Amino acid sequence: DKLGCHHRAVSRREPIRWQSGTDAGGVSGLPGADRPQRSQGRELATARWGMPSSSKALMAATKKRAEELQAKGKTVDFNELLRMEPDNGTTNIRNVKSKHWTRWLGVENRCVVPFNSFSEFNKAEGGDIWFALDEPRPLACFAGIWIN
Repeated sequence: DKLGCHHRAVSRREPIRWQSGTDAGGVSGLPGADRPQRSQGRELATARWGMPSSSKALMAATKKRAEELQAKGKTVDFNELLRMEPDNGTTNIRNVKSKHWTRWLGVENRCVVPFNSFSEFNKAEGGDIWFALDEPRPLACFAGIWIN
C-alpha cells in the first residue's frame, strides 16, 4: 500500500448505520465507487483513503528522485521531474497549522470514519503496527477529513 496505512471496517453496514444514525446507503462494496455528497444530514459512503500530498512533500520527493538520477549520471530537468512526480498522498494530518491542510479543516469537510482496526507503518518496528479498541475489535470511529 503506497499510503503506508491500512484501515479495516469489517462490520456490516447495518451496525454502522445504527451507530452513526444514518439511513442513507451509499456503500456499494467497491472501494472508491461512491463519493460523499455535501448534505445537511448524515450519510454513509465509501471513499478513497488518503489526502493529497503537500507541495513540500512533493518537492522533497522530487529532489530525492533528481539526486538519484544525477548520481547515475543522468541529466535532470527538475521542473519536468516535479511536474511528473506521482502524488502517493498522505494518510495523517498531524500539523493542522500547515497552510496546506487549513482549506479542508472546516465543518463542511469533517467526517467520522468507522473502523474495527487500522495500522500505521512504523519503520523502527519493521512494518505495520495495528490498533484496535480490544481483541474482539468492536466497531469504533475516529474523526476524519474528506475532500471531493
